[in-house]
Amino acid sequence: MTPSVDDLKVINHGYCWANNFLFQFVNEERTHVSKFAILDWQVSKFTSPATDLSHFLFTSSKVSDKYTVETFFDEWRKYGRYGAVFCILQIKSFYSEKEDLPDMADIANKGAELGEAFKYEAKDKIGWKNRMKPIVEYAVKKSSYSLLCCKL
Repeated sequence: MTPSVDDLKVINHGYCWANNFLFQFVNEERTHVSKFAILDWQVSKFTSPATDLSHFLFTSSKVSDKYTVETFFDEWRKYGRYGAVFCILQIKSFYSEKEDLPDMADIANKGAELGEAFKYEAKDKIGWKNRMKPIVEYAVKKSSYSLLCCKL
């Protein structure tokens, strides 16, 4: 079943280009960000994620010269698993109680394995599984995501 366009809407900034992103850096080399802000939310809207993505790519890069649609999809196939893997971890927190979430700073300070942080149970297991099922199915169907072949 293909979701309707309405099912795919997200909150969009509406004026998503590089000049609306502010960074505060920790060092003069500008290699570590300590704070980040997005400005000018007055035209935000609930619509397709392609709205902000296309606006950002066309206004903040030389997309027409070098970053073609074909290049984007090649990159998506190559790097899309990053988002797929991390969304599994992140979305689980949406279906959990705040007090059950791992304290990432504490885990890092103790030198524990990062994977240990995600061995908690989602409070709403059915909601989490329903949210993740299409993501995992899509990832597996698009071949290079075979590492996601997990049972939901």
